[in-house]
Amino acid sequence: MSIDRHAHVPLYAQLESILRRQIGEGRLKPGDIVPTESELGRHYKVSRITVRAALESLTKDGLLERQPGRGTFVRASEVEPWSCLTSFTEQMLRQGRTPRTKMLKLRVVRPGPDVAGALRLGSGEEAVIVERLRLVDEQPAALMRAYIPRRFVRGISRRDFASTGREQSILYVLERRFNLAISEGEETTAPVCLTQPDAGLLGLQEGSPVVYKSCVIHNSQGEPVLLERAYWCTPQVEQVRRAGAGD
Repeated sequence: MSIDRHAHVPLYAQLESILRRQIGEGRLKPGDIVPTESELGRHYKVSRITVRAALESLTKDGLLERQPGRGTFVRASEVEPWSCLTSFTEQMLRQGRTPRTKMLKLRVVRPGPDVAGALRLGSGEEAVIVERLRLVDEQPAALMRAYIPRRFVRGISRRDFASTGREQSILYVLERRFNLAISEGEETTAPVCLTQPDAGLLGLQEGSPVVYKSCVIHNSQGEPVLLERAYWCTPQVEQVRRAGAGD
């Protein structure tokens, strides 16, 4: 992707869009150092002022961090133990907000090696994917994809999940309907840019900055029973940090 000097979009905004896409597609990963202002300027044939404006916008959105004397980096992932055990549904209800869940998908799958590894699945073992759009006061808050080893939730269906109230929480369903004793969890967060179709599901433009949260929850025997991956809209980020993502 290159800069279009005949477009009506400012040069810095075009460069910002290019870098957002590179972050969203994983070509620039969390922890990677971004080329210097002079390098970016030479590559895209723009001034350092243009480059600086693009980088400042991405830094403001939390996608980059500038470290004096070292350079500019894609913001690295952070590990937050325990926080994903807190129910976002409960937190919103206590604050007088109205959380609601729209079920998008629930089906049995043969997961890829990354999911199978995180859940310690045996060869050929199946998992259930539960994909949900979470709303707060009818505004999209998060897109969540949860993977659960099928052996723990035989017979799970859409009927197990309510669209409102406490019963919309996946932790509630695992504990109350399938008698899984939740013991511990670990959460990883990182700023990312959305790509399609996820951006459309959240009603955002492609390249919009969001917070990505990955959470693995274990039962009392230390077995992983849930891997949840979620994209949180930035207006909800502070609520997410208070409430956790295991919901």
